[in-house]
Amino acid sequence: MVTPERHTEVTQILAGTDWSAGVGLHPWWASQCKEAELRAAEDLLTKKPCLVAEVGLDFGAAHLGSKDAQIAAFDRLAHHIQPGSILSIHGVRSVDTVLDILEETDVVRSCVCIIHWFSASSPELTRAVRAGCLFSIGKLMLASKRGREYARQLPAERLLLETDYPPRDDAANAVHIAQSMSDALHQALLQLANIRKVEPTILAEQVSKRSQQLIATLR
Repeated sequence: MVTPERHTEVTQILAGTDWSAGVGLHPWWASQCKEAELRAAEDLLTKKPCLVAEVGLDFGAAHLGSKDAQIAAFDRLAHHIQPGSILSIHGVRSVDTVLDILEETDVVRSCVCIIHWFSASSPELTRAVRAGCLFSIGKLMLASKRGREYARQLPAERLLLETDYPPRDDAANAVHIAQSMSDALHQALLQLANIRKVEPTILAEQVSKRSQQLIATLR
């Protein structure tokens, strides 16, 4: 996840690796986003199906003041997302509004929508499942009782694993970042397997296959 201006640069850096750069706008930045940045993101999204990460809404107390700006930005971007794209979606206290926008723009039907670190209400979870969303799970989601219960309930075919971006003070240490993300994925896998009462190796194979199939659609 990078700013629209740096997307081409980062894409070139990642060429030939197992990493992909997403096009998007984190809701925390929406109120500070310049018009030129929004237009740059729209241009990238319009060209072809792509990885759209991380987009969505955050109506938590710390970001509620930018609610209108977040909705306006997310709605604009959603209208430019091409069918076949894969979205990583941030939805804090806002899943119903997120789904409203995704349904109004037909993105939820034409793309793969992945909600990361789901923490909303049970009715919102049911709505997201019925809409066809996938869910990426990491150790932070599994740290709460609600998160663990959701991880137990979700249909097996909707599950993915995730890491969130490492702390800023680790940004210069690529080796440490890679190791910490690998460790976090392994810990989440073991915990998720225990919650769902399945063998970790079987779960790992299923999630890995699903992830590879998704990414392959964009290459």
